[in-house]
Amino acid sequence: QRIGLARAMYGDPALLIMDEPNANLDADGEAALVQAVANARKRGATVIVVAHRPSALAAIDTLLMLKDGKQVAFGPKDEVLAKVLQNGPQQGEKRAPARATAPGAMQTASTLSIVSDAGKQP
Repeated sequence: QRIGLARAMYGDPALLIMDEPNANLDADGEAALVQAVANARKRGATVIVVAHRPSALAAIDTLLMLKDGKQVAFGPKDEVLAKVLQNGPQQGEKRAPARATAPGAMQTASTLSIVSDAGKQP
């Protein structure tokens, strides 16, 4: 995973799309991933991360949450998480356990698609 991340970051791309970049990473690898995404954003890159593990949330600012291919919530990360965590699982729905070890990682429902656009003006 770290080699793949290094290859993706090589040449400072303006757009970086990562699919499950935190899969099979230990805590040190996840910290390195978060730092790499933060560095890419600082230099103005747009970073799109598709992930199921909530540790990927640490370096993003905008969150699109999907369930069964449909949008559940979209917006600033803190607002989306507040909405989703406030509503809790729907009747008959189970939450997947949080498997992340990163500080601040929280339990979320279903599939996460994460969009981070550092070039966007508020």
